[in-house]
Amino acid sequence: MSSGVPLRLRFSEVAQILGLRQKQVSDLVSRGELPVALVGEQARIPASALLPFIAGHNAGAIASEGTALIDPPSVWLSTSTRNSRKRRYGTGSVYQRSADGLWCGAIRDGATSRVVYARSRKAAENKLARLKAEIRKSASAPVRLPKLSVFLDQWLIESVRPRVRPLTYASYTLNVRKHLDPDLGHIRLDQLRPDHLQKLMNSKLLDGLSPKTVRYIRQVLSNALNQAIRWNLISRNIATLVSPPRVQRFETSPFNEGEARQFLRSVSGHRLAALFTLGLALGLRQSEALGLRWTDIDLEAGVLTIRYQLMRVSGQWQLAEPKTKSSRRTLALPRIVIEALKDRRRSQEQERETAGARWTESPLVFTTSRGTPLHSSDVVVSFHKALAAAGLKRRRFHDLRHSCATLHLVQAISPRVVMEILGHSEIAVTMETYTHVPNALKRQAADRIDELLRPSSQYEEANRFHS
Repeated sequence: MSSGVPLRLRFSEVAQILGLRQKQVSDLVSRGELPVALVGEQARIPASALLPFIAGHNAGAIASEGTALIDPPSVWLSTSTRNSRKRRYGTGSVYQRSADGLWCGAIRDGATSRVVYARSRKAAENKLARLKAEIRKSASAPVRLPKLSVFLDQWLIESVRPRVRPLTYASYTLNVRKHLDPDLGHIRLDQLRPDHLQKLMNSKLLDGLSPKTVRYIRQVLSNALNQAIRWNLISRNIATLVSPPRVQRFETSPFNEGEARQFLRSVSGHRLAALFTLGLALGLRQSEALGLRWTDIDLEAGVLTIRYQLMRVSGQWQLAEPKTKSSRRTLALPRIVIEALKDRRRSQEQERETAGARWTESPLVFTTSRGTPLHSSDVVVSFHKALAAAGLKRRRFHDLRHSCATLHLVQAISPRVVMEILGHSEIAVTMETYTHVPNALKRQAADRIDELLRPSSQYEEANRFHS
């Protein structure tokens, strides 16, 4: 015997060498056809007894006794039995089915198992070999992936549209059609490289697009490529290998207390005075204020509920629900806001009478003089004119929201309360983005520290006495 073969074999090892079940090996031992030796307290079969046993039996004679003996592969007699039992994953297995005696060859193909059948082991092994060759061939067959433009169309329809808001879908579609398709759409999905995207971004910046817009273009492509990875079309997202352009944050310009009062006095009687007051007192986003309906406001109870945002999608006005749960909120109305909204309701009734048949019925609080929704650009123009009339410097409409947060901070209102008023999901957003600490508040903090650290007059007198 070769030194690699153990001197004593377990019943299970002998069963695998002879192609038998373990019970059949036990029967052969009990009939005295195979010798047995004790190793400690365990019964073992001497390996030297196997070759004489195999030579002295033929398959037909053994089968007539109910034993299906097969010719053992030579590897079993030249290597360690225990080690040879381990098969490499993916090589398949051959076994005999006890129910009908058929031989089966099984192998994994992806997430499924494929099986072939034959009347002999040799035939099953041949069929299994052909099946493995077929699987290898199909796995190595090249799959021609679509061009980026074709994939992006599929991504927009099947992945984006069912799960995002209409405005987001329209925004994604615009960026794909206007920026990605013309420059990268002709490139096959698996041939897209980081330098392709880098050149596109550089070109857009040279064309005058803002860094924020270019970052968004990159983000849209990155989202699409992440989906391609999930669909097992590509193995990496090249957009993650390209750094986005740096976006310079806008310098906020909130009102201080005096400017806020000056502005509200100046816009008194303006047809959009209530809109400006809402932005300044409650920090409503422009889309939230323009999406307000009279049914969302209870002037008697002094509360207002944000349920919708006004958006223009594909040329059509739509009332869309806010993105987050925290944006859907109910707010208590200050008295100055209640009075402004009452004035707005009276002026809207007058505009309805003046317009007559030209009036368009609408549930909205803020409309044009004919009842149609207000366009955001018209609101911005009116806001800038109101600032000029009040003698104040030019600001963005969104600075009304910044002013609201800052004025609340000056009044020492809890940041948690300010977070809920503004509709933020995290307090960090409130503190880092929407609160501009005025110089007066910094001076107040310095004065309080001075009071804390400065010795009292009694303490100074005591020091002089002991000195």
